[in-house]
Amino acid sequence: MSIKKSELLEIESMEKNYTKEYILRQHLMRMFLKDTDFWDINNQFSNVHLLDKFAMPYIEHRSPFSWLSFSNILKFETYDTFFAKRKGVNFCFEEILYIKMSYGKSSTLPFGLILSQVINKSLNSDFEFRFFSDFKYSKSNYKNNILNNFYTNNFELFSNVFDEDLSTKISSLFSKNEKKRIMFLKKGQDLIIVISFLKKEDDSFRKMILTNNINVYHVVRTWETKSSLFQRIIKAIDLINDKFNTIW
Repeated sequence: MSIKKSELLEIESMEKNYTKEYILRQHLMRMFLKDTDFWDINNQFSNVHLLDKFAMPYIEHRSPFSWLSFSNILKFETYDTFFAKRKGVNFCFEEILYIKMSYGKSSTLPFGLILSQVINKSLNSDFEFRFFSDFKYSKSNYKNNILNNFYTNNFELFSNVFDEDLSTKISSLFSKNEKKRIMFLKKGQDLIIVISFLKKEDDSFRKMILTNNINVYHVVRTWETKSSLFQRIIKAIDLINDKFNTIW
């Protein structure tokens, strides 16, 4: 998402007033949601996150063997969880920076989650699928030329929804590298997307740990990169939702 000149001036004004970075990032998120036709936008602090269920196993898998491997993972919340509505669908946005401590060394692992509820009220909630997943702990049981490895408990239904047209449209939204860092997952009536961010997308996360000072260009640059990915994920959600509504 390219930030408008008027919005950039507003951000610069906030910086001059020594606004803390997490507040600035919340402001950017709210701007993004409004610009992408979300409404009923609100945010709140929480110690419990759905993202933990997906990020923690991935981090533990990457950690060297240790009896204390789980306790060596620290969690930082970048800003409040955001809730909003779009086209009659409820959305939830989470972003968390995890720090893995192992043998005196540390590494930062930033993750994001987008939850979409409900895809289609008439859709069988038992139908599950997962694709674009390079998360080592997740399984796959089918393969095709477009979505590559994927998991589903109903191949016939999955093939009906994700035909060549829809699969191609979704695949074209993301680069090869992005597909390795994104997981689309349907569980019950929810569509969950988990993202593992790159350094250029999470520089501002690392900066938050080191200092409270704000470099507007730095924050805006990383946000524009990240929000572009968010925007394409939301487009993919729209395509999937439209297909579900067409079939049922």
